Amino acid sequence: MSQSSRRPQPRILALIRAAAIGVAALGLPVQALGQTTPGFASLMADHVEVRGEPRLEKPITVVFKRAGLPIAVLEQQGTWARVQDSEGTTGWIAADAISRRRTALVLSPAVGGGENTRALRSAARSTSDALAYLEPGVIVGIVSCDGRTCRITASGVRGFVDQQNLWGVGPGELVK
Repeated sequence: MSQSSRRPQPRILALIRAAAIGVAALGLPVQALGQTTPGFASLMADHVEVRGEPRLEKPITVVFKRAGLPIAVLEQQGTWARVQDSEGTTGWIAADAISRRRTALVLSPAVGGGENTRALRSAARSTSDALAYLEPGVIVGIVSCDGRTCRITASGVRGFVDQQNLWGVGPGELVK
């Protein structure tokens, strides 16, 4: 390989907060005829109030402040959905605050794992070139997952990440 044909160095994508994600595929149907299906989804707004019980009169326990934040939908009661975030916080939110967009958070490597980033690869193979490196906590859009690898978008870059490195898609889950 000549010196002039060297590939450019991958860039590091920093934490994305409340940015437009640009997800091409919708994956899991979250709201269909007013019903929320248990599974993963994301938040529509950057201010979603979480309550301990599914009633407006109940106090707000926490506020989710990231549009696109992936959540696990656990159940629905009327216009309320009980959800959980990646840190284990659970509570009730208005079901209409849930988006059909599938997103995920990039997980931190295991302690002592060396690098603190995850490679966004050009193909689903672990030997594929890195297009960029994703920092833990980055919100990515899920395009599809085959049970082992997910095709994602992050800051306009599309590539592949091992499914086990994401929170917002279940182990072995297929997303089309």
